[in-house]
Amino acid sequence: MSTYETPSTVLASKWWLFLLDGCLLILMGALLLITRIQGAIAFIEIVGFLLIFGALIGVFAVAQESSAGNASPIRWFMPIIAGAIGVVLVVDPGQSLQALVMIIGIATLLAGAIQLAAGLGLNGHSSRGLLIGLGVLGIVAGVFMLLWPTMAAWVLSIFFGIQFLLTGVMRLSAALHLRKMAT
Repeated sequence: MSTYETPSTVLASKWWLFLLDGCLLILMGALLLITRIQGAIAFIEIVGFLLIFGALIGVFAVAQESSAGNASPIRWFMPIIAGAIGVVLVVDPGQSLQALVMIIGIATLLAGAIQLAAGLGLNGHSSRGLLIGLGVLGIVAGVFMLLWPTMAAWVLSIFFGIQFLLTGVMRLSAALHLRKMAT
């Protein structure tokens, strides 16, 4: 007769993973807040190394699938592209950060324009004012990012630092709750 473990029991037994994740998120958040631009550049570098590592694993996985006759040539595309992006991020993380801020700025500008247009097109709708306001804010934020990318990178590093800290605290709380469930 086998014993059946409920999903909550299995999850509770892994409480230490939530604890580790929470501690790492708090550490990353604190580093981003303390070091600002240098922390953002280091974060970009870490992401680059993770992409390279993931690409190597992906290439080996696709190679194994190919040797078994299960992979199509298109499956090689994603790990190779991820590795190439990782190399670019590692080789010049400062320039990569600037490019990333510019891309986010363009996306924010476009999203703001779309929200503004949608809000202007909603005559008599209760969400019209909110959409117009969000659209204008998006346009202003996008223009800010495009005109002052270094300042925007600094603001983004503070934003993500705070987000990582808060998420880390939530993970620590979840870890303590799961630990209580496990005992």
